[in-house]
Amino acid sequence: MNSEISSNTTTPIDPAVIPISPDNPKVSIITSVFNGRQYLEEYERYVESQSFQDYELIMVVDTRSDDGTLEEVRRYCSVNDKARCLLQEGPGRLGGSKNIGMDDARGDYLWFLDVDDAPSLDFLARMVEAKESTGSDVAICNFVYVDERAPPKEERGDVIVMSGKTALHARSLNLVPVTSWSMLYDREHQREIGLRFREMMSEDIAFTYIYLDSSERVCFVTEPLYGYVIHRNSFCANRMDERGYTELDSYNYLSEYFPKSDTYLQSRMCAIVLRSLVHMTPKGLKKAIRDPTLEANVMRYLGFSGRLEYRLARIFPTVYQWGGSWYIRRFYHRIGNVYVDASKMRTLRSVVESEPDD
Repeated sequence: MNSEISSNTTTPIDPAVIPISPDNPKVSIITSVFNGRQYLEEYERYVESQSFQDYELIMVVDTRSDDGTLEEVRRYCSVNDKARCLLQEGPGRLGGSKNIGMDDARGDYLWFLDVDDAPSLDFLARMVEAKESTGSDVAICNFVYVDERAPPKEERGDVIVMSGKTALHARSLNLVPVTSWSMLYDREHQREIGLRFREMMSEDIAFTYIYLDSSERVCFVTEPLYGYVIHRNSFCANRMDERGYTELDSYNYLSEYFPKSDTYLQSRMCAIVLRSLVHMTPKGLKKAIRDPTLEANVMRYLGFSGRLEYRLARIFPTVYQWGGSWYIRRFYHRIGNVYVDASKMRTLRSVVESEPDD
């Protein structure tokens, strides 16, 4: 077994002794902003209050914003020498915005922070510490669902270390997040493999799976270092069908990327995308469920129960969407829930402990 589970014995980084270089920062914080003016003041405070200060801040503003976002970002960058403003022009999507920031980044590590969420003030310190002490290609953290912007409660957990292949396995079981804001990536590794975000919503999905697959070592910080704010009127919440179609497209893309012979991974991705369609409206789900690639993958990779679920979703899309949405709101996205809860954590440790020796 080549897995490793570390306890709380690592020494916290003292930000007072970190040399800060504006030309070669340790971390590049990249944030995409579209009509986010109302969130910027609090966002700026979260960034400025990080206990780890060796960072640069890259704010990529969609020029279609019409709420004063660009003016505020330019004002902020004019008085903060760590921050700079880049523009995303034209009909771009979130993935393209992240690529703009990533291409301009000078830091050793990349963090894609959302403008409307609530990270722990020790997010960077803890993630840099975990990544560097374990020699990992990426650090991933746990997170908590919240309905107001407040940093997660301070608590010290441990760091679970695994191979990239094991992390990919854990991801396919929903035991680690797929979200780029919960990760600290290695910029050199990203550039070596030439990985970029797809220019769409749900851009994190393909990027995360492929990055994990290409990684030699991955670490997971068990305490929730990030508060993911559930906004009922957010951009994604108001474009449920577009989000659903792009999730479907992402998993269809990954199905072609990974070997067809890896039937376990293929079946897990197929099950994930089938259930993610409940984010859509009944009308959108009715159309998406008939996607020929999804249907072929269901018939090829899922067993009897999965094929039965698929058939029921096709016949009764409204009932399937209502039931799935209710379950997600009630049990999955419930305020206060931790993404990797105690039950998931036990399963994750079991998966890592069973990892075979190299």
